[in-house]
Amino acid sequence: MTRHLLPLLFSALVPALSAQTVDTIGGATTAPLRTATSKASLFRVDTSVLLLDYEMYLNVPGVETLTFFVHRYHSRAGIYTLEWTANVTVNGTGVGPAFYSTGPIALPLVEGNHYQIGVGWPGSLSYHYITSATNSPVSFGAWQRAQTPGFPVPTSFSIPAGHDSAMYYQRLTTVPLPAVDIIGTGCAAGSLIPRLVASGVPTIGTTKSLDLVDAVANTLAVYSVALGHTTAVPTPLFGCDVWLDLLAPIATSAVITSATGIAGQSLSIPADPSFLGVLLSAQAGVLSAGIDMTNALDLVVN
Repeated sequence: MTRHLLPLLFSALVPALSAQTVDTIGGATTAPLRTATSKASLFRVDTSVLLLDYEMYLNVPGVETLTFFVHRYHSRAGIYTLEWTANVTVNGTGVGPAFYSTGPIALPLVEGNHYQIGVGWPGSLSYHYITSATNSPVSFGAWQRAQTPGFPVPTSFSIPAGHDSAMYYQRLTTVPLPAVDIIGTGCAAGSLIPRLVASGVPTIGTTKSLDLVDAVANTLAVYSVALGHTTAVPTPLFGCDVWLDLLAPIATSAVITSATGIAGQSLSIPADPSFLGVLLSAQAGVLSAGIDMTNALDLVVN
């Protein structure tokens, strides 16, 4: 896993530097001492952003190697996968409590997903927190809960639906990322309204996943990916909204949802610079008692 994604996302990052936002959450009310552990916060992302810096307020008594990390999942509860990690050696001798940083990074936090962001350490040091209610707002979404994934940081980690109220003292610096946008909302004949979520920013030479979630289990679903962005006004179909331009070139594929109502479709972008800036849109339909539709996605290839 690479620490720096700046070369891949430079074109999206530079115009937005003037729009940096720093979210400071948590506080220093409580300061436990822990050895060989990690502390993380779960965030719901409602607007796609680039994370430029992540800082945790710690009391590091000497030389320590901090492991910063990010896990992702398309929903709040489930099995999160490690997407990024970086080791930073610091010396807190005589410093006292202070913010410790990842240093410059450019990590996409994509709309519709949940991310666990935190830091681990092998030695003994103090972290700081206050208690807070779930869904506490941040500029790009909401803080959900605290987590203790352990150390070494696991490559996958199960996060339950409950709430841990420890809001660690931390800062997140972000800029807007106009590369993945959710358009409209899904609609369904029953109580399950399916969602379509991109696992990451479509980037030349990479494969991302279009994740269909909250759908009817064990049933047929059809993905559609169109060239160009969604239309300003949707087309009504089966009582739902179709946001794709039906006159544009459209590729379709069929899948069967899992027993938990989840499916995935790979979106591969050729390693060809001519694809930079290409606009795409995507939406999925699910066969249930009628035809359920997801939200749509607007995508920009980076």
